[in-house]
Amino acid sequence: MKSIAAAVSALVVTGSALSVSMRPAGDGWSDTHTERMRGTDAYYEVSETQGRVQPLSIRLNGTPEIFLQLGFVFTFRKGRELEVAIPLLEARMPYLVDALLMVLPERDPAELRTGNGKLALKRWLLETTQRRLFPDGEARVERVFLDPLFLQATGAK
Repeated sequence: MKSIAAAVSALVVTGSALSVSMRPAGDGWSDTHTERMRGTDAYYEVSETQGRVQPLSIRLNGTPEIFLQLGFVFTFRKGRELEVAIPLLEARMPYLVDALLMVLPERDPAELRTGNGKLALKRWLLETTQRRLFPDGEARVERVFLDPLFLQATGAK
């Protein structure tokens, strides 16, 4: 025991840099390590969890009158500090649905019919889902799958 104390004392006296990864026993990380790792791949679990936004019917602006029916599944990886994601998702889902209802009516139906338009929509959905459900990085949204995506004209002129 005396030799360990002497070695530590020597490190302090000489000012040598010592890098030690302090990880407590069990699954938890120290608060300092968690803060440093937040946002990196190591912070998030390896396995993915699925969430779902039920289909919404949205009238797109413009003529002719076109309705968009959109639902999607998203996968996310929980962060180390998030024990149970379901209550968090239930509490924050109205914020996501609100963002969808406010922005999607402005989308161009012609754009949504193209492959690039759908990819742009998926990218926007991924970013919006991340911002609205996990604004503090508690989890990271990995993928978005459109399910369903329909565009339907009403025939009204």
